[in-house]
Amino acid sequence: MTRLPRRDLLLGVGSSIGAMAVEKTLPASESVELASQQSQSFRDKSPKAKAVIMLVMEGGPSQLDTFDPKPVLRRLHGVEANGSMTGGMAQSFAAKPSAAKRYYVGSPFRSRKTGQSGIEMSDPFVHLAEDQVADEICLFRGCQAESEFHCDAMLDLTAPVCHLGNVSFGARMAHALDARQTESPPYVVMFDRAPPQAGIANWTSGSLPSEFHGATETSLAIRTVPIAAFDLHRESASTQAMYGIGHAPTDSFGRKCLVARRLVEHGTRFVQLFCGGWDSHNALFRGHASRIRSIDQPFAALIRDLKKRGMLDQTLVFCAGEFGRTPDSQGGGKGDHLGRDHNPNAMSMWFAGGGFRRGVTVGATDELGARAVECVRPLGDVHTTIEHTIGLDVGVMRQGNVISELLA
Repeated sequence: MTRLPRRDLLLGVGSSIGAMAVEKTLPASESVELASQQSQSFRDKSPKAKAVIMLVMEGGPSQLDTFDPKPVLRRLHGVEANGSMTGGMAQSFAAKPSAAKRYYVGSPFRSRKTGQSGIEMSDPFVHLAEDQVADEICLFRGCQAESEFHCDAMLDLTAPVCHLGNVSFGARMAHALDARQTESPPYVVMFDRAPPQAGIANWTSGSLPSEFHGATETSLAIRTVPIAAFDLHRESASTQAMYGIGHAPTDSFGRKCLVARRLVEHGTRFVQLFCGGWDSHNALFRGHASRIRSIDQPFAALIRDLKKRGMLDQTLVFCAGEFGRTPDSQGGGKGDHLGRDHNPNAMSMWFAGGGFRRGVTVGATDELGARAVECVRPLGDVHTTIEHTIGLDVGVMRQGNVISELLA
């Protein structure tokens, strides 16, 4: 089968309808063969995770202003970014060369060690920083993305096999976990504002049976039989308050996170939540502060709730963006207009439950947070590691290695 450049393919398809048409071009024999291979692989393993909740921070959050603070950048703030700060070796952090001068940018956010484990986070994280939550998190700073372009990088995260008829990560996982015996869809997708870049390709079933195509809130709303998991009136007022429901900054994602927990309870195997607004080429700090406020309490509540109900050990919560950001400014902006460029060489992601270690930080970036230097792994190894936790043979989706440092 011919492999197409991902960006060219998606831009050429252009619409959800076109993408769906492309998906269906594969012969049925390939779908049968793939299903057989996955089912056998799953039967031969003892899975630790029976469901996955994937929190996708679309746009590329800055690791430097969230989970990988670099105090040295505060001292270098405003200094022109050049070889003098990197041992005399010329460095270009930018994804695209620019004639504009670039300057190191220190984060306006202070940072602190959180929980008993000492995981570092920036100060805007209040709820994730609490002991009972931070000590459940496995923070990974060694991952590197495979592209600096949003569309390509997003699909590397959500649909890493890019052929005609590609199968998304969620569809593959839902199929492997085989949730067709329940009334709830095996794979549910929720997003805010607008669909993410690449649209339907992020959750397509491709060559797998169509029931493993990600079901969006819009498609579920027109079902004749309501999905019980979406009825939040069945939850107590205290539970809704824990998720931040009813308060403007947190209401939207509070509802989505609570629905995610309820979907898993009802048999859904893969839930994917997209949170946009992280692509801060300018107004970085105002934008990140706003986004963190919207997710901090809901994400922390999700971890607390799963743990309280005895579900966390068998539910993997995975939070990541498509890439990180550069330690210098973009476009010579100043003050509130400062932004950071795309950086595929450094990013932070975290995991909770599902067989991953608790209260640890794995991997590290260099002094400036520009490049991963310890436990450096490609994004494909993260997918392989998640495959391993649900009981799939490694390499069923793509060639990769299990990151044993992440696993309990």
